[in-house]
Amino acid sequence: MKKTRVLLGSIVAFAITCMCLSSCNLNSAAIDKTRDTPAADDTEDDESDDTEDDENTGTTELVSQDSITVNAISVSLDENFIRGFDASEVDFYETEKSISWRDTDGTTKDFFAILKNHGINTVRLRIWNDPTQFSSTVNTGMNDLDRTISMAKRVKEAGLDLMLDFHYSDTWADPGRQIVPAAWKELESASDVASALSDYTSSVLEVMKTQTGITPKYVQVGNEINSGMLLATGGTSTSDNTATGTFAYAGGCAAPATNLVSYLSAGADAVHNFDSSIKVVIHLASTGSDLSWFFNRISSVNYDIIGISYYPWESGHGTISDLKNNISTLKDTFSKDVMVVECSSHWKDESSKSAQNYTYQHMIDPSTASVYSDLETAISGSTSYIKGSVQNQANVIRHIIEETAASGGIGVFAWGGDLYGNYKWGMFDSSAVALSSLDVFNVTGTNSEDTDSLEFPYEEDVTGTGANALLLQADAFSSISGGTVTVTFVWKSSVDSAGSGGPSCGAGSSWPVVNWADSVGTATFSGESLSALKENGLTVWIPDGVTYTITVSYSS
Repeated sequence: MKKTRVLLGSIVAFAITCMCLSSCNLNSAAIDKTRDTPAADDTEDDESDDTEDDENTGTTELVSQDSITVNAISVSLDENFIRGFDASEVDFYETEKSISWRDTDGTTKDFFAILKNHGINTVRLRIWNDPTQFSSTVNTGMNDLDRTISMAKRVKEAGLDLMLDFHYSDTWADPGRQIVPAAWKELESASDVASALSDYTSSVLEVMKTQTGITPKYVQVGNEINSGMLLATGGTSTSDNTATGTFAYAGGCAAPATNLVSYLSAGADAVHNFDSSIKVVIHLASTGSDLSWFFNRISSVNYDIIGISYYPWESGHGTISDLKNNISTLKDTFSKDVMVVECSSHWKDESSKSAQNYTYQHMIDPSTASVYSDLETAISGSTSYIKGSVQNQANVIRHIIEETAASGGIGVFAWGGDLYGNYKWGMFDSSAVALSSLDVFNVTGTNSEDTDSLEFPYEEDVTGTGANALLLQADAFSSISGGTVTVTFVWKSSVDSAGSGGPSCGAGSSWPVVNWADSVGTATFSGESLSALKENGLTVWIPDGVTYTITVSYSS
């Protein structure tokens, strides 16, 4: 029998920098990807800040074993929808920290086999030109060609697709930091830089194919290039490469903007000339506002996909409605596919709650204009915030997947999930055991093969979470016409006593009264309430930690 249901119960689910250069204004939305204190507008910097803390493997309680709920999303998910994961740190932890990864059941497995087991179909790996040039980042971020190829081999062995992310730098590249690789600093003309960039791109792809047999399905030409590319010759300044005339600012200056188009074209053409089937991605960080201005300026570049970073805990990334608007606007305006190439959410609290408050402000259900009802919230002083939990981590990413798909986006990648231990946005605990939240990538949509009409009676043991949960999708009831659906609750186990504060069930706005006799309760759907059931599916509410056997039967 095919059961039309969702996974429930025990089933695991520039600061704007302005300067005057003739009549040009330089600005960028700088985002800092530190582990402990996220800054204003991004996330991929300096993961080394608490690397040593990650060696804390003495935890006795594995939060990864907590059961979570991953409800089906309310939109169709194409079978090719990208369920992605940035795994760029994996080899570092294995070779430098001697980490062995374990799945949610505690079994030691290859990292990429774990990802596949939880529904992930595409892995993203970054590559830096020569990270030894930056001693401060020769650690977790050190992804040179050898390290990237080593992981690419395992991606292929696991049967996963690959996205290769060129930063075109020796260190992190993001809106606040686009530093010229040391090998290119002495180049004196933009055409020389374009040639070097093209040659480097082609060489990496050739070596990767020769040594691994793998050709990336997607290639990013630059990383979070809101402010441009190759803007600094040293340090972290966004614009000290102006003297050579080779910097490529995305703003209003004619020459730098022309350089940007030249560099993006050099990279994109190198990729397509190597293999025309590879999809070229141009990647920006979300700003909460329309990003069309950027893509208007690079209209002559031959790219295929627009990529966006979206971190709801960043102050400048806007609400999830802003993300939806950006995806649909960019897709319609430029006739390009759009994907979220970076996102994350926290599984444990941080002391200040500031980032979690931004998540609270940004995760607003477009249909209700309120925080999504399945997100557990709290108040610290006058600050409302999304609590850090494995369940909340899964729910936030699930909503990003749902709204991306609803807007016509083709996929979502988690970033930082491989940063295990004390990294609050990671998806592995302090013992390098996968968190149950990884199962969010197994989420189903309305087109799931499990959406056949249900065979009655249907029975399932469900442990409550204290929040509404969709138990059966509307398609489960598609074959019935008239009659009565009866939902029976039989108390099975509880942290306190049977029937404490519930349970209840409903469909849409119709919630029949549950009539109780001892530890057994029944609710019936007929007439208008049955129509609501066929339209909305069956939702149940059960107190947190209480388990019931739920039986759904039908009589004509």
